[in-house]
Amino acid sequence: MKSVEQYIREISPLCQQRDFHSAVTLLKQAVNDYPDHEILLGLLASSYQELGITERAQKLYQTIITLNPENYLAIHQLGLIEFQQQNWQAALSVWEQLLRRPDDFLTKYYAALCYEQLENPAQARVMVEAAQQAAPENHAIYSEILELKERIGEH
Repeated sequence: MKSVEQYIREISPLCQQRDFHSAVTLLKQAVNDYPDHEILLGLLASSYQELGITERAQKLYQTIITLNPENYLAIHQLGLIEFQQQNWQAALSVWEQLLRRPDDFLTKYYAALCYEQLENPAQARVMVEAAQQAAPENHAIYSEILELKERIGEH
């Protein structure tokens, strides 16, 4: 049986080359060998997500969260799937614990977008303000935070 490190060394280039079909094949074998390994499960979930196999990705992210309720990436990605499906309230529910983290500007930005879609501008402003305060000004998303802040304005 291969070690986790061996699997990751083989899988990483496939993901970098966006060959997610091959990555999934190898990841299924890896997860069969190491069924509770969060990184392997996360790689498989993200590969499914890249292939548009959303339901399998969601189930795997939920498995990771069951194994580790504090797994930031799994929680964020699970909420992002809900966001992409325009399930605004579901995304906010998934992200609830992340939104309490003062440094998590990315989730706050997406939460502000959800609140905007839910026509709750007051909560959207709270989230976008928190995102702006936490985000480094040189981060790629900072300008989008400012645009959202301007768009929702002061009412």
